[in-house]
Formats: sequence, structure tokens, C-alpha cells
Amino acid sequence: AERIYGYTSDEVKGKNISMLAPDDRRGELAHIFDTLKRGESIPHLETVRRKKDGRLIDVALTISPTRDEAGDLTGASAIERDITERKRAEEALRESEERLRTVFESAVDGIVELDPQDVVVRANGAFCKMVELPQSLVEGQPWTALAASIQADGFTWLMASSRPARKSPSMSFERIGSGRLISCASY
Repeated sequence: AERIYGYTSDEVKGKNISMLAPDDRRGELAHIFDTLKRGESIPHLETVRRKKDGRLIDVALTISPTRDEAGDLTGASAIERDITERKRAEEALRESEERLRTVFESAVDGIVELDPQDVVVRANGAFCKMVELPQSLVEGQPWTALAASIQADGFTWLMASSRPARKSPSMSFERIGSGRLISCASY
């Protein structure tokens, strides 16, 4: 209790666990108690708890009922981990991915993402418009097959070896007549 919540053992001894739950989590405690009364464990619960200083933290809980020799319920045993930093990192990653998704989808230049085997994972709308193919026909296609079909349709391909460690280079192409140069790279 001291390491995670800031309370000494004397401060929490004999106190109700509800002192750690924010007001909006009181219903959650009732559910936990009902589960334990039925003799069931709670193998993993991610929730929010309040520290002694009032700050809210994210925690992961594993809770099991404890019984006496007669099998009567006597309490509960809980393992708690502070997962606040993990939750912050997950949120930062979600925000970063959303920003990347927004840039990818709103770019006026054609962009494709290739997997390590040079298969198109995704293509933005600008790329599909340039090659005059729907996303459903672009995504999932091997890049070499897609490039060959586009080249046959009036594209000039300029090969550039930007990935010497891999067999397949990145490619740039220009639609004949449009003058717009597009770069496609895989990572």
C-alpha cells in the first residue's frame, strides 16, 4: 500500500478498501465484492485508484477470495500494479498513430506503405486516384505486380536503390502527361 498508494500499513489497517476508489468507481467495488462473495476470482482488472495525495493512478488488479479451514469466505487477496506510465505510453502511441493516419489520408501526393515482402499494406486516396485503381485492388498486391500493371498503363518508372540491404528498391514514378512526380518507399 505504501509503495503504490503512499499509505503506511498502520494508516490502512482496518480501513475499508473503498478509501482508494474514486467516487465514479464505487459501483465497480460493489461488483468486485459480489464476485468475491460468489467465491470467484478476478484474474485481471484495469481500473483507477486514488493515492494518499489525491492523485489518480491506473492500476492492474488480480483479486482472489480467501477462505478459512471451514471454507468460509474471510476476505480477499489482491495483487496490484501501477500501470500509469504504460497507459500514458499507450495513449501517446494512439495519438501519434492518429496524426500519422490523418497525414497519410489527407496528403495530396500518392503514398503507399509496403510490408517487408514489398506487398502493399495500404495506399492513400491520392495514390489510388493517380493510378486510377480502387484501394481494394491496390492493397494486398505485391508491389512488383502492381508496378508492372501501372507501367503498362502509361507510367514511367524510375528505379532508385535506396535500400541496399533488401532485394527490392524503392521506386519513383511519374504519370506521363501530368508532370507530377510521386515517390513510393517501403521500410
